[in-house]
Amino acid sequence: MYKNLNAVSLGISGRLNELIELALTYRFRGFDLELEPLVQQAESRGVEHATRFLSGGIIEIGGFDLDLDLIAKDEAFEAELKRLPAIADVARAVGAKTAILTVSPYCGWRQYHETFQLHCERIARIATALAESSVRIALNFLAPTHHREDHGPQFIATPDSLLTLIKMIDQPQVGLCVDTWHWYVGGGLVSQIEGFPGEKVFAVRVADLPQESDLGCVTEQDRLLPGETDTVPNNQWIEWLRGQDYEGAVTAYANAAQFSGTTRAQIAEQASESLDRLLDASDAHQPAATTN
Repeated sequence: MYKNLNAVSLGISGRLNELIELALTYRFRGFDLELEPLVQQAESRGVEHATRFLSGGIIEIGGFDLDLDLIAKDEAFEAELKRLPAIADVARAVGAKTAILTVSPYCGWRQYHETFQLHCERIARIATALAESSVRIALNFLAPTHHREDHGPQFIATPDSLLTLIKMIDQPQVGLCVDTWHWYVGGGLVSQIEGFPGEKVFAVRVADLPQESDLGCVTEQDRLLPGETDTVPNNQWIEWLRGQDYEGAVTAYANAAQFSGTTRAQIAEQASESLDRLLDASDAHQPAATTN
């Protein structure tokens, strides 16, 4: 396992080269990439120019968020799919291997069984389109109730329902993003992951929650750095992941609202230290991989 920085979640902004330097300064081996700006640059000035700060394997790419609406109407979804070749080209160029895709927490105007089948079909198509660039899909879900209020029947909002979806898709390049905060807010226990193949865990996001939180009322603004209250059992998750020989990124995925009035250097330092406390030093401080 290695420490990974997601600047967006923490409210850290800056030019790509500045963010990479920040990650390296505070001993992150990996970095989550905002891919869409690079795709736009690649379309206007070429892939080599767009990815120039990431050449030489100076930092490992932990992953990137894939912003696709899985319950969009057919015409809108097909239009979104047309972006995948450009995304795949940039992902290949920078060595990004994991796309994190969030499933819908509600059914909208469709029935549950129809929404489930639609997700299976569309995620399989996305995975096939990205497989040529060796990009895997890590599925995540949204647990807080506010995401599905006034949107029709509940869809994927619990750990069990997400695991069932992954099992039904049954493609080797479609796996799980373990988001310990959503898992806890969704009523899940670490024990529910038992029996799930460890090699299908493609990404890990860790966060904590204020003590005595009403799980029916929490929002993403309640995402704290791991270890702040130990309400979310992140230590148990790390133990399970070690038992599965997980070697991927672990990201401190707190919310920017927690860092009001804090400089980006201070935020990065706090996130790094929270992961140091969670991970063994031998895992947290591995040198960055290089590519030939």
